[in-house]
Amino acid sequence: MKNELALKQRIAELEKLLAQKDALIAALEERWRLAQQKQFGKSAEGFVAYFGDSEQ
Repeated sequence: MKNELALKQRIAELEKLLAQKDALIAALEERWRLAQQKQFGKSAEGFVAYFGDSEQ
């Protein structure tokens, strides 16, 4: 009985840790997405538009 309680507590601890890691991953993915937009967003659009106009 005591072992079962310890296992349930350990599962709860691991589930909490997993939720924290999931939240961290989601935050890092969002930062990555925003950094990609900042790096390639406007300048990449201008670059494509420039070459698109010159080909016509």
